[in-house]
Amino acid sequence: MSNLISLSGAQSSQFLDEEEDDELNVEDFFEKPDSIVFAIDCSSKMLVPDDQGNIPLQIAFQCVQSVLLNKAFNNRSDMIGVLLYGTKQAMNPSNYDHIYILQTLDSPDPGRIKAADDLAKGNNDRFRDEIGSSDEEFPLGNVFWLCSDMFAAAFKRIFLITNEDNPHKDNPSLRGSSLQRAKDLWDMGMRVELFGLDQPDHSFDYSLFYKEMMMLDNENDDVALDSRISSQSAMTGKVEDLLNQVRRKQASKRSNFSIPMHITPELSIGIRGYSIIMEQGRGSYTKVTSSGSMLQEVETVTSYKCADTDQFLADTDVKYFYPFGGKPALFTKDEVLQLRRFDEPHLRILGFKPRSSLQPHHNIASHSYFIYPNEMEYEGSTRTFAALLEAVKDQDKIAIAYLITRRTSAPSMVALLPQTEELGADGVQILPPGFQMIILPYADDIRQVPPSSEAEVTGEQIDALNGIIDDLMVDHRYDPMAYKNPSLQRHYSALQSISLDEPSKDIVDDTIPNQDIIDKAIACHSLSPFQ
Repeated sequence: MSNLISLSGAQSSQFLDEEEDDELNVEDFFEKPDSIVFAIDCSSKMLVPDDQGNIPLQIAFQCVQSVLLNKAFNNRSDMIGVLLYGTKQAMNPSNYDHIYILQTLDSPDPGRIKAADDLAKGNNDRFRDEIGSSDEEFPLGNVFWLCSDMFAAAFKRIFLITNEDNPHKDNPSLRGSSLQRAKDLWDMGMRVELFGLDQPDHSFDYSLFYKEMMMLDNENDDVALDSRISSQSAMTGKVEDLLNQVRRKQASKRSNFSIPMHITPELSIGIRGYSIIMEQGRGSYTKVTSSGSMLQEVETVTSYKCADTDQFLADTDVKYFYPFGGKPALFTKDEVLQLRRFDEPHLRILGFKPRSSLQPHHNIASHSYFIYPNEMEYEGSTRTFAALLEAVKDQDKIAIAYLITRRTSAPSMVALLPQTEELGADGVQILPPGFQMIILPYADDIRQVPPSSEAEVTGEQIDALNGIIDDLMVDHRYDPMAYKNPSLQRHYSALQSISLDEPSKDIVDDTIPNQDIIDKAIACHSLSPFQ
């Protein structure tokens, strides 16, 4: 029995993972590297400080440096490029005037990060001497054309940072050609993320030019257009908020699965599932070996060896078993795969129930999924999905559905909880519209809680704690953007210090409670009831 691997133990995990990974790579073709080109306006208006003394161009470079660092830590296969327009000097393959490619599209490295950091710290001498600023008119369409030339096969986005909301207002010819170039980008699979900045005496107005550009992007989809315009217009336009807005946008929306959703036997649409919230871990490390001054990557190879004969085994020599009745029930690799395959991946609605029927203990997964329509698979998916979302929300219902995300995944019962769009006080989208998909438990997953006796408390003790809790109540809503993981920040600081050869920065742990506030709140109340 030495050539057997128990399927009830951890030894089978690699076998199963290898098979699942193969299928996942085939199905999730959209999991491409993310490529972002920063297109930054460098005209004189971007050099004028705002009311708080912030220089828009310098803040834009801080955004570039922040994204470069983030990609270097977490997504080394992603690529970043930086294109400056409205410049005095020109440097680009097409020799267009007033466009300067500061960094070609490539993976972040210490040199590129240092260069961005130099400009982010306000090294105006280098910018003035090597690049310069110009207010001469030139075709904005050339910016989009050069951006398209910079991209390879990847998920392509342009981060356009400007405080000019009406380019070519006196030149209809250049205006029309720029809008057409923007449409060409959309047709080639590229997306423009606009970050419009206010000027000291003027708020950025999306309706003057860029709304028309977004209408070209979404001319066949009114639902997507309304959502996109609402999201763009909701941005504050404040220079000091630019960095947070870029951070919200820099994470590419990579889906966990893309499957059909069967609403009825005759009606199907395409959907994608996303993990809105996931714990951020440290980037994966690479094993290397040193050969002189060179580092060479180590290739990991796994093989099985017979405990009796001490011979290495081929995959066909290894069988798998489940213990049953004290004896091993043998299976081949193909038989195990067949056991694990229930149906083709899909989401099928079974019916609807009142929203109140969904209880907190029904959520057994570490997190829910968020589903959104996928127009690429089924035309009209967005409209049908939006109609279903509104109908379920208006009737205060939830949908109960049957889910299989991959061929080798077990089926699950899920609840589809409607979620409407929610904007923060600053106008930035907090929650997108769609369905939260909650994995429901099977009968085998429900366990009875053993009975326990409650401690007796007095009314005086309850009143005392009520007062303390009231004084320690946090008035504002919890914002995860305000709290960075101190462990990750310490890890990133060490990597940055080594890679850029600079001193390590002290990390501020925002998760540590303010003990002074707690002590003051407790000091106002008597604790004698607990003595």
